[in-house]
Amino acid sequence: MSVITLTNIRKTYPLGKQEVVAVKDASFSIEKGEFAAVSGPSGSGKSTILNMIGLIDIPSAGSININGIDVYKGVNLEDAQVQDGRWASDPKDKKKRRTSIPSKLDKRITGLRRSHIGFIFQTFNLIPVLNVYENVEFQLLLNSKGQDAKCPVDDFSKKQKEEWVNYLIERVGLSDWRTHKPSELSGGQRQR
Repeated sequence: MSVITLTNIRKTYPLGKQEVVAVKDASFSIEKGEFAAVSGPSGSGKSTILNMIGLIDIPSAGSININGIDVYKGVNLEDAQVQDGRWASDPKDKKKRRTSIPSKLDKRITGLRRSHIGFIFQTFNLIPVLNVYENVEFQLLLNSKGQDAKCPVDDFSKKQKEEWVNYLIERVGLSDWRTHKPSELSGGQRQR
């Protein structure tokens, strides 16, 4: 079974009065256990494809299936775009009206992200005022807030969650750094 399937994915961005096609009719599947790489020259749409797979960006057309779930089922992608991080009801509207992402889709995307997707950014995206332990714990707390998809740690006791955070920190070799802030870590340590 495919864990990721993209079918006729298209992504366009407005650039002044023109429309830039970042991804044009991309289709592929990634099977469970398969290793895949996205390669190409600068500006060819690699990051855009990864952002759409990671449910950070919404395609202009096509479909994305994650573990058999049609992410945008029932959403008219031609009429809906994400601009400046917000849902635009009409991307060609000069007033650039914006509304919130429909709650059903937002819940679906949130549930899929927390239970099926791991995304490592080029920049570290750590919370600078939290230490290593707190940064790991924060993600665990976010993932146990009862969204659509059940997270394995939802049923953990407080003690089990603490043990899990400590296990994860030990697993990446940061046990001696658990009380340190991100600014005190090397680039490699922050990436872990």
